[in-house]
Amino acid sequence: LESRISALVDHRLRIYDATAVTTQAAERFAPHSPAVAEAFAFRRSVLHDQIADLFAIELAPMTGRARSEVVDAVSAAASLETIRMLRTIADHSRGRTATIVARTLRSLLTT
Repeated sequence: LESRISALVDHRLRIYDATAVTTQAAERFAPHSPAVAEAFAFRRSVLHDQIADLFAIELAPMTGRARSEVVDAVSAAASLETIRMLRTIADHSRGRTATIVARTLRSLLTT
């Protein structure tokens, strides 16, 4: 579990670091551009689906609504939007952001 959490957090931070400026600019166009809005929706879908695949072992005992809620919670905790909030609004360093996201994921997946 720990290695998968670490890999996911590292991956999401690398995506954030590589796309933050472009994403902010594109977000301004999303309401007026179906193509941009569709690209954001596709990214969210891919990243959400990654959670169910990566943590299938921990999710296996869960069914129905409980499983869906945990997948959604983990997806939200590891989202690029959460990372942006931690980095920009909360003004946390990259390392502290990684620690916070990893701790949150661990809590969600081991309860």
